[in-house]
Amino acid sequence: MVLLSTAAVPSPPAIDLSLGSLPVYLLLFAFAWAGVLFARRALRDRMPRRHLPSLVISLAALAGSVIYALAAGGLHVFSGAFSWALLAGFILFSLLVQTFKRSFGTISGLVFAALIIMIILFIRSLTAFTGRTLIARIHANTASGSEMSLLVEPQPGSIPGIERPFTISLPGERFGLIVYQVVFDDTAVFLGARTRYAWLGITSFGTNFTQKAVRFFPDGLSRKGLFESLEKREVALPFVRSVQADIATKLAIAGKKYSVWIENDGGVTINAGHD
Repeated sequence: MVLLSTAAVPSPPAIDLSLGSLPVYLLLFAFAWAGVLFARRALRDRMPRRHLPSLVISLAALAGSVIYALAAGGLHVFSGAFSWALLAGFILFSLLVQTFKRSFGTISGLVFAALIIMIILFIRSLTAFTGRTLIARIHANTASGSEMSLLVEPQPGSIPGIERPFTISLPGERFGLIVYQVVFDDTAVFLGARTRYAWLGITSFGTNFTQKAVRFFPDGLSRKGLFESLEKREVALPFVRSVQADIATKLAIAGKKYSVWIENDGGVTINAGHD
Protein backbone atom coordinates (compact mmCIF):
# COMPACT_ATOMS: atom_id res chain seq x y z
CA MET A 1 0.00 0.00 0.00
CA VAL A 2 1.56 3.28 -1.15
CA LEU A 3 0.48 6.61 0.37
CA LEU A 4 0.42 9.67 -1.87
CA SER A 5 -0.86 13.26 -1.62
CA THR A 6 -3.75 14.40 0.56
CA ALA A 7 -7.24 14.00 -0.92
CA ALA A 8 -9.26 17.09 -1.73
CA VAL A 9 -12.11 18.07 0.58
CA PRO A 10 -15.48 18.43 -1.20
CA SER A 11 -17.06 21.89 -1.11
CA PRO A 12 -20.04 22.31 1.24
CA PRO A 13 -23.55 22.38 -0.22
CA ALA A 14 -24.87 25.79 -1.34
CA ILE A 15 -28.33 24.99 0.09
CA ASP A 16 -28.59 23.81 3.68
CA LEU A 17 -32.12 23.34 5.02
CA SER A 18 -31.24 21.09 7.94
CA LEU A 19 -32.66 21.79 11.38
CA GLY A 20 -29.22 22.93 12.52
CA SER A 21 -29.34 25.87 10.09
CA LEU A 22 -32.92 26.88 10.93
CA PRO A 23 -31.87 29.32 13.73
CA VAL A 24 -29.66 31.15 11.21
CA TYR A 25 -32.64 31.75 8.92
CA LEU A 26 -34.84 32.83 11.84
CA LEU A 27 -32.21 35.32 12.95
CA LEU A 28 -31.92 36.63 9.37
CA PHE A 29 -35.69 37.16 9.37
CA ALA A 30 -35.42 39.09 12.67
CA PHE A 31 -32.61 41.15 11.14
CA ALA A 32 -34.71 41.97 8.06
CA TRP A 33 -37.86 42.81 10.05
CA ALA A 34 -36.15 45.06 12.61
CA GLY A 35 -33.95 46.67 9.96
CA VAL A 36 -36.89 47.57 7.74
CA LEU A 37 -38.82 48.82 10.80
CA PHE A 38 -35.95 51.13 11.76
CA ALA A 39 -35.44 52.42 8.22
CA ARG A 40 -39.14 53.18 7.65
CA ARG A 41 -39.70 54.95 10.97
CA ALA A 42 -36.42 56.86 10.81
CA LEU A 43 -37.21 58.15 7.31
CA ARG A 44 -40.81 58.97 8.22
CA ASP A 45 -40.07 60.82 11.47
CA ARG A 46 -36.62 62.05 10.46
CA MET A 47 -35.48 61.11 13.98
CA PRO A 48 -33.15 58.10 13.73
CA ARG A 49 -32.14 58.27 17.39
CA ARG A 50 -35.71 57.77 18.49
CA HIS A 51 -35.81 54.37 16.80
CA LEU A 52 -32.35 53.12 17.75
CA PRO A 53 -33.79 50.05 19.60
CA SER A 54 -34.97 48.64 16.26
CA LEU A 55 -31.53 49.17 14.78
CA VAL A 56 -29.86 47.54 17.78
CA ILE A 57 -32.20 44.52 17.52
CA SER A 58 -31.48 44.25 13.79
CA LEU A 59 -27.71 44.36 14.21
CA ALA A 60 -27.89 41.95 17.17
CA ALA A 61 -29.85 39.47 15.05
CA LEU A 62 -27.26 39.73 12.26
CA ALA A 63 -24.38 39.27 14.71
CA GLY A 64 -26.24 36.39 16.36
CA SER A 65 -26.69 34.58 13.04
CA VAL A 66 -22.96 34.83 12.27
CA ILE A 67 -21.92 33.79 15.80
CA TYR A 68 -24.33 30.83 15.76
CA ALA A 69 -23.10 29.79 12.31
CA LEU A 70 -19.49 29.90 13.53
CA ALA A 71 -20.26 27.95 16.71
CA ALA A 72 -22.42 25.33 14.98
CA GLY A 73 -20.23 24.95 11.90
CA GLY A 74 -22.92 26.33 9.61
CA LEU A 75 -21.01 29.31 8.25
CA HIS A 76 -21.20 27.81 4.75
CA VAL A 77 -24.90 28.80 4.55
CA PHE A 78 -23.70 32.32 3.72
CA SER A 79 -21.57 31.11 0.79
CA GLY A 80 -24.46 30.31 -1.54
CA ALA A 81 -27.05 32.44 -3.33
CA PHE A 82 -29.93 30.71 -1.52
CA SER A 83 -29.36 32.47 1.82
CA TRP A 84 -29.11 35.88 0.19
CA ALA A 85 -32.23 35.28 -1.91
CA LEU A 86 -34.08 34.21 1.23
CA LEU A 87 -32.89 37.34 3.04
CA ALA A 88 -34.13 39.49 0.13
CA GLY A 89 -37.49 37.73 0.41
CA PHE A 90 -37.59 38.46 4.14
CA ILE A 91 -36.85 42.16 3.51
CA LEU A 92 -39.55 42.38 0.83
CA PHE A 93 -42.09 40.63 3.06
CA SER A 94 -41.25 42.95 5.99
CA LEU A 95 -41.56 46.02 3.78
CA LEU A 96 -44.92 44.96 2.36
CA VAL A 97 -46.44 44.10 5.73
CA GLN A 98 -45.20 47.27 7.44
CA THR A 99 -46.03 49.62 4.55
CA PHE A 100 -49.39 48.28 3.41
CA LYS A 101 -50.93 47.04 6.63
CA ARG A 102 -54.50 47.47 5.44
CA SER A 103 -54.22 46.51 1.78
CA PHE A 104 -51.69 43.77 2.28
CA GLY A 105 -53.38 42.65 5.44
CA THR A 106 -52.86 39.84 7.90
CA ILE A 107 -54.38 37.21 5.62
CA SER A 108 -52.12 38.11 2.71
CA GLY A 109 -49.15 38.08 5.05
CA LEU A 110 -50.05 34.62 6.32
CA VAL A 111 -50.52 33.35 2.77
CA PHE A 112 -47.13 34.73 1.77
CA ALA A 113 -45.50 33.19 4.84
CA ALA A 114 -47.20 29.85 4.13
CA LEU A 115 -45.92 29.97 0.55
CA ILE A 116 -42.37 30.53 1.75
CA ILE A 117 -42.72 27.65 4.21
CA MET A 118 -44.06 25.36 1.47
CA ILE A 119 -41.17 26.24 -0.83
CA ILE A 120 -38.65 25.65 1.97
CA LEU A 121 -40.22 22.30 2.85
CA PHE A 122 -40.22 21.23 -0.79
CA ILE A 123 -36.55 22.12 -1.25
CA ARG A 124 -35.78 20.52 2.12
CA SER A 125 -37.48 17.30 1.03
CA LEU A 126 -35.70 17.37 -2.34
CA THR A 127 -32.26 17.90 -0.84
CA ALA A 128 -32.89 15.35 1.92
CA PHE A 129 -33.80 12.45 -0.36
CA THR A 130 -31.44 13.25 -3.24
CA GLY A 131 -28.45 14.30 -1.13
CA ARG A 132 -25.36 12.14 -0.88
CA THR A 133 -21.89 12.07 0.67
CA LEU A 134 -18.71 11.57 -1.34
CA ILE A 135 -16.47 9.00 0.38
CA ALA A 136 -13.79 8.31 -2.24
CA ARG A 137 -12.48 8.77 -5.75
CA ILE A 138 -10.96 5.74 -7.47
CA HIS A 139 -8.69 5.80 -10.53
CA ALA A 140 -8.21 2.62 -12.54
CA ASN A 141 -4.53 2.89 -13.45
CA THR A 142 -4.53 -0.47 -15.23
CA ALA A 143 -7.25 -3.05 -15.92
CA SER A 144 -6.56 -6.06 -18.15
CA GLY A 145 -9.66 -8.10 -17.28
CA SER A 146 -7.63 -10.50 -15.16
CA GLU A 147 -5.92 -7.96 -12.89
CA MET A 148 -6.34 -4.30 -11.97
CA SER A 149 -4.37 -1.57 -10.22
CA LEU A 150 -6.46 1.08 -8.45
CA LEU A 151 -5.51 4.44 -6.98
CA VAL A 152 -7.92 5.08 -4.10
CA GLU A 153 -8.40 8.64 -2.80
CA PRO A 154 -10.49 8.44 0.39
CA GLN A 155 -12.26 11.53 1.65
CA PRO A 156 -11.31 12.68 5.18
CA GLY A 157 -12.99 10.43 7.74
CA SER A 158 -14.17 7.74 5.33
CA ILE A 159 -11.39 5.34 6.40
CA PRO A 160 -10.23 6.00 10.00
CA GLY A 161 -6.46 6.34 10.11
CA ILE A 162 -6.06 6.61 6.33
CA GLU A 163 -6.31 10.13 4.95
CA ARG A 164 -3.98 9.94 1.94
CA PRO A 165 -4.41 8.13 -1.40
CA PHE A 166 -3.06 4.61 -1.80
CA THR A 167 -2.74 2.05 -4.57
CA ILE A 168 -4.06 -1.48 -4.45
CA SER A 169 -3.72 -4.38 -6.91
CA LEU A 170 -6.53 -6.92 -7.23
CA PRO A 171 -7.23 -9.91 -9.50
CA GLY A 172 -10.37 -9.90 -11.64
CA GLU A 173 -12.30 -7.46 -13.82
CA ARG A 174 -14.62 -5.76 -11.31
CA PHE A 175 -13.80 -3.99 -8.04
CA GLY A 176 -16.24 -3.73 -5.19
CA LEU A 177 -16.62 -1.77 -1.94
CA ILE A 178 -17.69 -3.50 1.26
CA VAL A 179 -19.80 -0.98 3.18
CA TYR A 180 -21.89 -1.43 6.33
CA GLN A 181 -24.74 1.06 6.65
CA VAL A 182 -27.27 2.30 9.16
CA VAL A 183 -30.18 3.47 6.99
CA PHE A 184 -32.68 5.82 8.66
CA ASP A 185 -36.39 6.00 7.92
CA ASP A 186 -37.96 8.77 5.83
CA THR A 187 -38.87 10.96 8.81
CA ALA A 188 -35.32 10.99 10.13
CA VAL A 189 -33.90 11.65 6.65
CA PHE A 190 -36.27 14.61 6.20
CA LEU A 191 -35.16 16.01 9.56
CA GLY A 192 -31.52 15.89 8.47
CA ALA A 193 -30.26 12.37 9.24
CA ARG A 194 -27.74 10.87 6.84
CA THR A 195 -26.86 7.24 6.36
CA ARG A 196 -24.13 6.20 8.79
CA TYR A 197 -21.59 3.95 7.17
CA ALA A 198 -18.43 1.96 7.78
CA TRP A 199 -16.27 1.36 4.71
CA LEU A 200 -14.63 -1.92 5.66
CA GLY A 201 -12.55 -2.86 2.62
CA ILE A 202 -12.29 -3.59 -1.09
CA THR A 203 -13.05 -6.80 -2.95
CA SER A 204 -12.84 -7.92 -6.57
CA PHE A 205 -14.76 -10.22 -8.91
CA GLY A 206 -14.05 -12.12 -12.08
CA THR A 207 -16.48 -13.19 -14.80
CA ASN A 208 -19.97 -14.20 -13.61
CA PHE A 209 -19.28 -12.21 -10.41
CA THR A 210 -17.01 -14.87 -8.94
CA GLN A 211 -15.24 -13.33 -5.95
CA LYS A 212 -11.46 -13.24 -6.36
CA ALA A 213 -10.01 -11.34 -3.39
CA VAL A 214 -10.98 -9.42 -0.26
CA ARG A 215 -8.82 -6.71 1.33
CA PHE A 216 -10.01 -5.33 4.65
CA PHE A 217 -8.70 -2.03 5.98
CA PRO A 218 -6.66 -2.14 9.23
CA ASP A 219 -9.71 -1.48 11.45
CA GLY A 220 -12.24 -3.09 9.11
CA LEU A 221 -12.95 -6.18 11.19
CA SER A 222 -13.38 -4.24 14.44
CA ARG A 223 -15.88 -1.87 12.82
CA LYS A 224 -17.59 -4.87 11.24
CA GLY A 225 -18.16 -6.27 14.75
CA LEU A 226 -19.68 -2.97 15.93
CA PHE A 227 -22.12 -2.75 13.02
CA GLU A 228 -23.04 -6.43 13.34
CA SER A 229 -24.06 -5.78 16.94
CA LEU A 230 -26.25 -2.91 15.72
CA GLU A 231 -27.71 -5.15 13.03
CA LYS A 232 -28.81 -7.67 15.65
CA ARG A 233 -30.69 -4.90 17.49
CA GLU A 234 -31.97 -2.92 14.49
CA VAL A 235 -35.63 -3.51 15.41
CA ALA A 236 -35.07 -1.70 18.71
CA LEU A 237 -33.19 1.24 17.19
CA PRO A 238 -35.41 4.36 16.85
CA PHE A 239 -35.84 5.92 13.38
CA VAL A 240 -33.70 3.16 11.80
CA ARG A 241 -35.05 1.42 8.71
CA SER A 242 -32.23 -1.08 8.29
CA VAL A 243 -28.68 -1.99 9.33
CA GLN A 244 -27.07 -3.88 6.48
CA ALA A 245 -23.85 -4.71 4.67
CA ASP A 246 -23.66 -3.85 0.96
CA ILE A 247 -21.16 -4.68 -1.75
CA ALA A 248 -21.28 -2.23 -4.67
CA THR A 249 -19.30 -3.30 -7.73
CA LYS A 250 -18.06 -1.58 -10.88
CA LEU A 251 -16.31 -2.80 -14.01
CA ALA A 252 -12.73 -1.53 -13.97
CA ILE A 253 -11.75 0.19 -17.22
CA ALA A 254 -8.17 1.37 -17.57
CA GLY A 255 -7.80 5.13 -17.33
CA LYS A 256 -11.29 5.76 -15.97
CA LYS A 257 -12.08 7.67 -12.79
CA TYR A 258 -14.88 6.76 -10.40
CA SER A 259 -16.62 8.64 -7.59
CA VAL A 260 -18.13 6.67 -4.71
CA TRP A 261 -21.16 8.12 -2.89
CA ILE A 262 -23.28 7.18 0.12
CA GLU A 263 -26.90 8.19 -0.54
CA ASN A 264 -28.75 10.01 2.25
CA ASP A 265 -31.58 7.48 2.19
CA GLY A 266 -29.31 4.44 1.89
CA GLY A 267 -27.26 2.73 -0.78
CA VAL A 268 -23.83 3.06 -2.40
CA THR A 269 -23.44 4.63 -5.86
CA ILE A 270 -20.31 4.46 -8.06
CA ASN A 271 -20.28 7.01 -10.90
CA ALA A 272 -17.79 6.75 -13.73
CA GLY A 273 -16.18 10.03 -14.73
CA HIS A 274 -18.28 12.11 -12.30
CA ASP A 275 -17.04 14.44 -9.55
